[in-house]
Amino acid sequence: MKRIGRSFWNALWIFGLASVCAGGELRAQRIDPGVDVSPPQTEVSVQTLKAEASEWGDFRSRVFSFRFERTAPMDFDLPVFFSFKGGTATQGVDFRELPWSIVIPAGQASAELLVEAVNDSAVEGDEWAVLTVEPPACVLIFPPPRECYRVGERSVAKALIRDDDGVSEISVVSIEATLPETRELCAEGVPCTKELVLPGVFTVARTGSTAEELEVFLVYSGTASPGVDYEELRKSVVFGRGQKSVELRVLGLGDYWREENETVVATLTEAAVAVDTTRKDGGAYRIDPQKSSAKIVIRDRPAPLSTSIRITDPAAGTIIAQGHAMVLRAIAVDTRGGITRLEFYSGDQKIGESEIFFIQPPEPGQPILHEVVWKDAPAGDHVLTARGVDATGAAVVSEKVRVQVRSGFLEMPVVSLRVLESETSELAPWIRVKPAVVELSRTGATSEALRVWMEFSGTATYGKDYEALSQWVAFPAGSNTVQLVIFGTDDDLEARRWY
Repeated sequence: MKRIGRSFWNALWIFGLASVCAGGELRAQRIDPGVDVSPPQTEVSVQTLKAEASEWGDFRSRVFSFRFERTAPMDFDLPVFFSFKGGTATQGVDFRELPWSIVIPAGQASAELLVEAVNDSAVEGDEWAVLTVEPPACVLIFPPPRECYRVGERSVAKALIRDDDGVSEISVVSIEATLPETRELCAEGVPCTKELVLPGVFTVARTGSTAEELEVFLVYSGTASPGVDYEELRKSVVFGRGQKSVELRVLGLGDYWREENETVVATLTEAAVAVDTTRKDGGAYRIDPQKSSAKIVIRDRPAPLSTSIRITDPAAGTIIAQGHAMVLRAIAVDTRGGITRLEFYSGDQKIGESEIFFIQPPEPGQPILHEVVWKDAPAGDHVLTARGVDATGAAVVSEKVRVQVRSGFLEMPVVSLRVLESETSELAPWIRVKPAVVELSRTGATSEALRVWMEFSGTATYGKDYEALSQWVAFPAGSNTVQLVIFGTDDDLEARRWY
């Protein structure tokens, strides 16, 4: 396997609307987080429409198909390039010869490709045709030409050609919700009854031989949001040798809102990885159409047991330039009514108040969001609190949040990078490889998001020897670091991303 070493990292640099400073740092222009300056570049992905074809039978039986999809803009013809590689089926032998591109017509979001299997006389067993979306050859200008699309995350699709003389050893996988309900945990800062909460459980099962490991991929949908309503789930599960089922546990996260019960839907999907030609089953699987998805319900937690106020913005440790407006937000909960009026303080100095009028009185325990804007915050350290009165007349005070306002003109953020993991290797099926990691950091205020543009060069080819990355990264508000994870790719096999 190839090794991507320091020659690659030494050639990774950051650029922007400014000059390069000493030490490899760059004074970047702070960009309004509400303004998207990225070019409107189309992204192309592919999926399998008809996943199986036979060498024999009528035309319908002998055809498998793929669908190429693009994002906006869509007002022009878009040529999309592809190749067949990494599979066991050979173009021109096991299926008809095809051109290496397809055009998505202007005004359309997708185009379909039909592929006809060829009935040969060889006894070879079932074979896989693996299609990969290829990046176009683009002129290095900014913004790039409209036809210079990005390759999406789902860049590989595959179909199975069944041999009329062979015997299939492909596993059939299914998914069920074996524990179809769970409940939110207690939200941070909101007291509630401590109780044992059982997670929801998806069970992914396979039939057939269990002599080899098998990785199965999933996508998630539903009304619940990952990372907000439940802990994010793995995008794949791995069956060990001899293992027939794998469990995925869904743990609901607490929030401050009274809402309807929410759902998590897990759907099995095809593996967007290369076929393993050393295995009889190709390292692939078929999906049981009757058990291809399952649903878990996350039940909302009852109202909290005590009254509280919590400042949600700004975050503790935030640095703000003097003269910039500071937005303060707090969530108030009263188990016997509603805290409809809040006063915000810096130390003992009142800096604003919020009062919300309801046509219908809020239900007891309903969280109420308050917001004020502090426009003339003096320079220095500030200890923020929010204060209110509950339905019984008792005072309620939030926990303290410390922030800093800096005087004078804040310098442009200085963005730099350092290598955390300097080497990685090309990936190959069934081999786990540690990725390389680069950390970008910024100085100055962190109260706003910051977008930074990058350029890649070196002896390793972008998008070929290592996975193509976005040419910009965004520092979230409140954060002064962000990491880039780099995976090498095999020249002949589609790289696999392990989590």
